[in-house]
Amino acid sequence: MNESRKTGHLLTEKINPKTTELDRCSPLEVVELILQEDRGIVDAVEKEKDNISYAVEIVVKRIKQGGRLFFLGAGTSGRLGVLEAAECPPTFGTDPDLILAFIAGGKGAVWQSVEGAEDSRTESRDCLANAGLTKDDVVIGIAASASTPFVESGLEYAKSTGSGTVLVTCNPVESKMADVT
Repeated sequence: MNESRKTGHLLTEKINPKTTELDRCSPLEVVELILQEDRGIVDAVEKEKDNISYAVEIVVKRIKQGGRLFFLGAGTSGRLGVLEAAECPPTFGTDPDLILAFIAGGKGAVWQSVEGAEDSRTESRDCLANAGLTKDDVVIGIAASASTPFVESGLEYAKSTGSGTVLVTCNPVESKMADVT
């Protein structure tokens, strides 16, 4: 593994001590544990509300000036971006070309894992370049770890074009590749 990709220190890579014996819990205990853990979501969103609202401002501004929204991600993060892009036309009546998503490993990775695809530093750049990314567009990278090469390189490329950039992550990080994290 590349030295820069060591992730053991990241919050998302640590074992939750409350779930180490999940296999021994009753279904009710599992549901109670899920509820207990989910209560922390409200606090987390509260803590990040300024960054979240700033990200929304970036997206709205770019779309109002004729830009598009792109999601980038690998694995489950990429699938969430694909899901969001797919749901916007029927839910909000957006043009199917307004909100797009690229997943590491290509379309097949939506249905089946493509091991190692997240380590590509060229695939996301190629996808964005082939889509004609411009300074009016905005790219949202989704990476639980905040260190997925597919997402990092895509955001770096987007930044070089003058596009707006947002990084959605579960780890507390500051990023030079994103306007907001």
